[in-house]
Amino acid sequence: MGLRPPLRHLAAAALACAFAGAALPAAAGAAEPGVVLPNPTLNDGTLQRIQSSGARNVRVFASWKMLEQRRGQFTPYILADYDALADKMKSLGIGVYFVVTQTPDWAGSAANSAPPAGAYADFMGRLAAHFRGRVQAYEVWNEPDDVVFWAGGAPPADYTALLKGAHAAVNAADPAAKVGVGGLVGNDYGYLEKLYGAGAKGSFDFVGVHTDTGCQHVDPKLASRDVDGRISRWSFTGYREVRATMEAHGDPKPIWMTEIGWQVRGDKCPQAPGDPAGVTAAVQGTYLSHAYGCLAADPYVERASWFSLTDFAATEATGGGYGLFTFAGIGRPSLAAFQRAGSAAADHSCGLKVDAGGAGIDVAYPTGASGVSGDLRFKASARDDQGIRNLAVLVDGRQVKITAKKELTGVWTGWRKLAMGPHTVTFRAVDDALNVTTRDVTVNRVAYGDGEPVRTRISVGLYGTGKSRIAAGTLFTRPGEAKPFLRGRMTIAFERKAGPRWVPYGGAAAGSVSSALQRRRKFKPGRYRVVITFAGYKSFRPATARRSFTIR
Repeated sequence: MGLRPPLRHLAAAALACAFAGAALPAAAGAAEPGVVLPNPTLNDGTLQRIQSSGARNVRVFASWKMLEQRRGQFTPYILADYDALADKMKSLGIGVYFVVTQTPDWAGSAANSAPPAGAYADFMGRLAAHFRGRVQAYEVWNEPDDVVFWAGGAPPADYTALLKGAHAAVNAADPAAKVGVGGLVGNDYGYLEKLYGAGAKGSFDFVGVHTDTGCQHVDPKLASRDVDGRISRWSFTGYREVRATMEAHGDPKPIWMTEIGWQVRGDKCPQAPGDPAGVTAAVQGTYLSHAYGCLAADPYVERASWFSLTDFAATEATGGGYGLFTFAGIGRPSLAAFQRAGSAAADHSCGLKVDAGGAGIDVAYPTGASGVSGDLRFKASARDDQGIRNLAVLVDGRQVKITAKKELTGVWTGWRKLAMGPHTVTFRAVDDALNVTTRDVTVNRVAYGDGEPVRTRISVGLYGTGKSRIAAGTLFTRPGEAKPFLRGRMTIAFERKAGPRWVPYGGAAAGSVSSALQRRRKFKPGRYRVVITFAGYKSFRPATARRSFTIR
């Protein structure tokens, strides 16, 4: 039972007190439900509660300190209790696994002293030989990544040495028994990564994780991501990052959630007064159902042991409130929920998924197939199942626009100021897991006329009185700065209205687009119009302008 920062651990008091209904058919993929016992004492009340809960396995704290009070010798009266538990559970078809922790007085100054790897391995070998065929698995220490069971927290290299020795010793004594990484607090995938770095691969059969962190009051269906984009280790489904870490090392071993639970508590969290310290009894049952539904969606989580069968104490400060039963032996609503846990249907909506792949990016334009001379117009979209955090466009590494939407469109006028030649337009998508994807398009800055179509417009002027008129036309571009690059000729002509049709009236005249084009002419009474045309030049678009007038 670890506590998330900045909280301190409460489990030491629970372990210190050591030594002082029918299950439904299992659903495919459902984690095997078990319960946690603080010690092996199997009185009638405890036995009845185990059976009525429907637990398929029990996880029991096994104190090396108590079991080997004299080096090389089991303590008989302590060992007898574990024997009785193992024998009874085997007769009932209920699995047993031990979490072996606490350093003996002869090996350290305190129970949470760093355990000597050689002596621990020797003890584990003899323990596994004694319980061969009766104990299914052994967790090597409890919460080694925290400071309570291992003073200061176990350095990864030291814990790896402990794990290697224990794994070899247990395998030699009982090849069928599994050996696992002691439950890591809050899905601590970062610590697991360090264990791989220290050479732990091949020295364990499963990884234990603990999600019963103190003052936890969040529905397991909810989750958040850390600043690095990974699922938070403190979110229930953070175990998916543990699995991802294992797969990244080619080591897809199962996960055992060796402690899972929510505390029934109505006050505020002592270490974080702004937060609730726990949940109501009804909510505890609801969260239990949600949690086992989440786990059923991830079959690699083979076991999930509820912390705990019964409250460890009558007071909240020492682990009370976590039990399926109160300290007085009264079942909570969570008991009925636990009895159905083994048949939980997979809930694929739970939490967040591990997302190590970036978003896909589709670019509509620019395509790079032709140059751009004026404004840079851009349009792109990003797609990702886990959501898009932002989508940006950069030119030569300079961000010119960003959006929190999946689509990005816009115009960048700064393109006009760039040097002629190739430039890199980059679209960058960041998904909700902070994966970054980029797509580059090489686009040439070219002179106007050699790039995208440029709009043109002809302004028409008509002057004069009586029967004489002067028609003039001036060609403009949009944008205006494209005008110096314009070449070609304009033509100017007159037309007369003849019934429903316009017919030519005299010949056409032509002139350069660099200056205004004009033509003077006398007219008879009637309806006329002037038509000025630009045929286009390179990417400058054609244009036509008309203006009608009447001669009386």
